[in-house]
Amino acid sequence: MAEKRLLFKQFEPLILTVPILPFYMGWVFATGSLAPHDFKFLISLAAIFPFLGAATLLLNDIHDIDVDPGSNRKAGRGLEKGGLTFTKAKSWILLSTAVSLALASLVNLHFLAAIAGLHLLSWLYSLPPLRLSRRPGLDIVTNIIGIGVLCNIAGWVAAAPGTYPPVAWLYTSGMGAGVAFVLLAVIDVDSDRIGGKKTTAVWLGESNALLLGLGLLFAADLGIIYLAQNAILLTRSFLYIALPFITLEIATYSTLLSRPKSVGSRYIWLIGELAFGNLLVLLNYTGHLLG
Repeated sequence: MAEKRLLFKQFEPLILTVPILPFYMGWVFATGSLAPHDFKFLISLAAIFPFLGAATLLLNDIHDIDVDPGSNRKAGRGLEKGGLTFTKAKSWILLSTAVSLALASLVNLHFLAAIAGLHLLSWLYSLPPLRLSRRPGLDIVTNIIGIGVLCNIAGWVAAAPGTYPPVAWLYTSGMGAGVAFVLLAVIDVDSDRIGGKKTTAVWLGESNALLLGLGLLFAADLGIIYLAQNAILLTRSFLYIALPFITLEIATYSTLLSRPKSVGSRYIWLIGELAFGNLLVLLNYTGHLLG
């Protein structure tokens, strides 16, 4: 029991659940229903949460052990305190990966390919020699592809194998994932800098990284406008809600530019805004909001 408590303490619940929203959105877009009734949904969800998430986070934590103790967000976990050994952590990674892939194989081959791609990205992100988490620019691109694109595709193909989401939506989702990653990178910039981890935020500095995040937010919002204007997934009437919300979203984010150190205290609020925007998208798509 003590080992399991240390394992659970290693995870940040909010970070562990990040892939759920894009996965769920892909499923809803493929089925047109907000309430999944197919048992395959639960199987495919379990492949991502907790097993894919657990394997990904543990793998990253093992290879960031030289950096994480200096992070207010990550300090005090089992690995940093020595309570969770590397051998046990690696065993949990292998077990989580195997269970994730086994569950994915029960859904369909298209979903299995998407999950395998996500695991591969997590290895490339954390493991030498590529170690994309420490390559400025590529750290953002990896999260855009993994969280924003592949998780959406995974949700879609779990319900509708052989078909795929519109490219315009994958672009929009990817840009949104990029914003979320930039915010996390800015939160961790001090410990990353001290530990010698060269991320995009370390390379650019907090202010410039936040400007990059603002650019990604603009790009995501332009994607929403394009989708609505061309009636792709969304209705044209959705613009009446989207435009005011986009204005609020950008205004909220812009307050960070003069106070980069405030990102940590506002992170949940900012991520909540992004999640709420996605909820509005789903409500419109399913006909519950300006359908």
